[in-house]
Amino acid sequence: MAKMTKAQCSKAGKSLAKTGSSSAGKALAQCRWDKPKKKAAPKKPKAARAGARQSRRLAGKGAATVRQPEPPKKPRKKPAKKKKVGGQSSAGLKRVENILVPGLNAPKGSNKAWLAEQRRIWA
Repeated sequence: MAKMTKAQCSKAGKSLAKTGSSSAGKALAQCRWDKPKKKAAPKKPKAARAGARQSRRLAGKGAATVRQPEPPKKPRKKPAKKKKVGGQSSAGLKRVENILVPGLNAPKGSNKAWLAEQRRIWA
């Protein structure tokens, strides 16, 4: 199909709205989506192209605001070992203490030691 003028495209649109014919739809589609091919621009002579400007970034003269590469990650510092405060015993030490003095360290979740302490206070 030949290139349609603006007036012909407008007429096809009106015709499609009135009658809904497929030929009007095809004509309107050609107006909307068939774009004319552009003529290839003549190439510049090689001498003119040789002086093409290189980008500042590629030349290594980028602005200071350009995002810099990420610095290398520092290794994570391990926290210093905590010294045990008096009164805190390890599980093994508690086992030994219980053998030497039965009932000294009550098992976890037991109220036995707390009740005994309350009896001593309020007796």
